[in-house]
Amino acid sequence: MSGEFSPGQPMRLKELAVAFGTSHMPIRDSFNRLRGIDILEREPHLSARVPMVTAEGLRDLLKVRVLDERQAVVWGDEDMCRGEPELYQSG
Repeated sequence: MSGEFSPGQPMRLKELAVAFGTSHMPIRDSFNRLRGIDILEREPHLSARVPMVTAEGLRDLLKVRVLDERQAVVWGDEDMCRGEPELYQSG
């Protein structure tokens, strides 16, 4: 397995269990967790599907990423102001 799945590609529980050399239970648990955070879509017959990428979805993702990065800058600035620059030194 390459670790990559295409948008719209079905993911079948049995096939993944065989590919990973495990029982179906950890795969089912993973499906449920990933469906719960909208990483996978529910499909019938013990399978899931990788969602299709849409312009709206990409815009939403970009908004979240911008907010996350903005917050990281704020926290980094606060650390620098408190005299903790060692947190940001490479080496």
